[in-house]
Amino acid sequence: MKLQKNKIKLIAIAVIVLVIIISLGIFLKKPKTTKTADTSNIPKTVEQSDKKVPTRREYVKNEPLTYSIDAAIATSSKTNAAFDYTATKLKSMADECGTQPKVGYFEKLITKFNNVNKTVYTFKHTGNNQEGVYTLTLLPNKPAYISLDQFKKDFNVCSTSGNAYPIMLNSRWLLFGSPCGSNSVCAEIEKVLKPTLKLN
Repeated sequence: MKLQKNKIKLIAIAVIVLVIIISLGIFLKKPKTTKTADTSNIPKTVEQSDKKVPTRREYVKNEPLTYSIDAAIATSSKTNAAFDYTATKLKSMADECGTQPKVGYFEKLITKFNNVNKTVYTFKHTGNNQEGVYTLTLLPNKPAYISLDQFKKDFNVCSTSGNAYPIMLNSRWLLFGSPCGSNSVCAEIEKVLKPTLKLN
């Protein structure tokens, strides 16, 4: 009887030891957890930011002439003025370029621009350089030119005194650009602006 009680005690002790060993093994195998800092309130860096930072540019949309210019380089303004070409002026320009249209050609051409205004876009350098100005002049394509060569044949300027040269056209509009000559500031504006020009 006494032997049976000792046997039961040994079995109980063995079970307790087994439970302890199993529990210890589970504890040792449990992966350690590390705390991470809460970054929800930390401002995002440039690489992390999901918002695009807008550049300082002037965009013109829904206009006959679309363009884009960095406001750090130049600012723009637009004015309307009367069509100021005359048949005499166009004849003089043609003579300087060595072309000889038929008699009465320019008189007929001028009548197509009756009651037409031109739109002048002026781009002034953002700095204090008063000579840093580039202009674009827009006219309706009343003669219905289909090529830049046709446009230049009537309105090109071959002298150094010209202030508006044909640079672009479409079926609706004619676009003139001003010469910059040796003015490096004007040339900088022209270089940045020209690739963005689009006639609508």
